[in-house]
Amino acid sequence: MTQNYQNYSLSQHITLPTGHCLKFIKSYSKGTLQQDDYKEFYELGQNGDPVAHYLYWERTSIKPPFRTSTGYCKSDLAGKTLEEVQC
Repeated sequence: MTQNYQNYSLSQHITLPTGHCLKFIKSYSKGTLQQDDYKEFYELGQNGDPVAHYLYWERTSIKPPFRTSTGYCKSDLAGKTLEEVQC
């Protein structure tokens, strides 16, 4: 089932072609000196087939001043990076 992520943070930073949408795959967290949250999505084309993969991240320092950075990496289905953006 495709979930609509129009209000999700990643959708604020990318523009999908008409008829394309994001499908949530999974999320996970890692923590050391910062809390790293990752979410993975497929970009689905008009026919519903995956055309790209997105890895969205949000990193928050666990020490003051608790800075947060966000960004994403877009890759093709073979894993080749097409775009990497720090938001």
